[in-house]
Amino acid sequence: RHRCSTTSTSHHCTAMAATPAPRVLSLLSASTEIVCRLGMAHALVGRSHGCDAPPAVLALPAVTAPRMDPTAPSEEIDAAVRAVVAGGGPVYEIRNRMVAALAPDVILTQDQCRICAVTRADVAGACADLPASTIVTIEPTTLGDVLGDVATIAAALGVPERGARLVASMERRLDAVRAATAPFPRAAACHLEWLPPPLGSGDWVPQ
Repeated sequence: RHRCSTTSTSHHCTAMAATPAPRVLSLLSASTEIVCRLGMAHALVGRSHGCDAPPAVLALPAVTAPRMDPTAPSEEIDAAVRAVVAGGGPVYEIRNRMVAALAPDVILTQDQCRICAVTRADVAGACADLPASTIVTIEPTTLGDVLGDVATIAAALGVPERGARLVASMERRLDAVRAATAPFPRAAACHLEWLPPPLGSGDWVPQ
């Protein structure tokens, strides 16, 4: 990349060293998709076992794994998770050596649900030997928080202007949906995250 300046007598071009992208380890599927939507997929060096979109991220090493069989019937998974939580153990394993080998500059995680994905405490324990890593935690409870997390991740990756553009685009899409549905009566609906046993969705989903 070059920065060029022009004077009345000459034209000067000064080479600028491109700022290298941070090495990003995303341990949450939502944050992985946000990174890619920000045009920073090339910065990803690793992912969680649950990160599968966009498909290209499947080529990245997965540094987490569930401590139960994810292919088991839902009732068995629910029982296994409850047993792990009751025993005070983590629901997911973090492959510490792999994380250390990847040497991430930024680690993206969440601190909202210890059952849904690895938490900040899990990551802090696994990354105790990585003092140079910055842990960025998202914890949205409203739709506004979700948009705010886009800006937070963009800032952590050094591209705040891209975050602002993406948030503005998402807000326009939400406004379009609100305008299109405004003439119709609000329908009663039930949104479930898990079945069986039934588990209702919370946080921003009712919005």
